[in-house]
Amino acid sequence: MSDDNPRLDVLLVATDRRHRLWPPMAVSLIRYLDADGIATPVAESVADEWVEVYLAPRPTAHSAFVKGAWTGDGPAFVEAVVRFGSRPEPLPYGGEGTATTWIEFRGSVLGEPSAEFRKKIADLFRLRTEVFSRPHEPPPPHREVPEDELPKEPEKRKGPSSGAVGTRVEDR
Repeated sequence: MSDDNPRLDVLLVATDRRHRLWPPMAVSLIRYLDADGIATPVAESVADEWVEVYLAPRPTAHSAFVKGAWTGDGPAFVEAVVRFGSRPEPLPYGGEGTATTWIEFRGSVLGEPSAEFRKKIADLFRLRTEVFSRPHEPPPPHREVPEDELPKEPEKRKGPSSGAVGTRVEDR
C-alpha cells in the first residue's frame, strides 16, 4: 500500500440518529455481511442496552466498496464493527451528537462504501446512512461490558406450571 492511498476508518451512521436497529434486524444485517462474503463475526460485546459485533474481512470484503474483482494486496479493510441497541452513544468521529446504530469499516483501503452497498443496506434493513471518514487509527480494544451493564436475566415464572392451555391429563 502506498502513501498516496492511505487507509481510512469509515463510519456509516443512520441519518435518523434515533433509528434503532432492533436485534433481529441486526442479526440479519450481520448474516447478510457474512453470506455476501464481506465480513464474518469474530467477537462481540453484549450489554443490556447496546451491542457491538466485531467482524473480520472475508474474501469479497471489497464488494462493499467496488464492483468486480479485487486486485489489491490483502483485505479491503482491517475490521468491521456493527453497533446497535437502545442507548445512544457519541459518534466515535465525524458528525456531531449521538446515535444508536452504525457500521464502521476500520482500515479501509478503498474509501467510501459504494452507493450500491448503501442502497442495499437501506432497502433490506431500512438503514439509510451518511458517511464519515478519518485517517486510519489503530483499532481500540474491543469494548468490555461493565458489570452494571450486563444483560439482565429474564424473570422466571413463580408457582407451579399447569401445562399447556387446553390440555388435560387423565389417569385410566
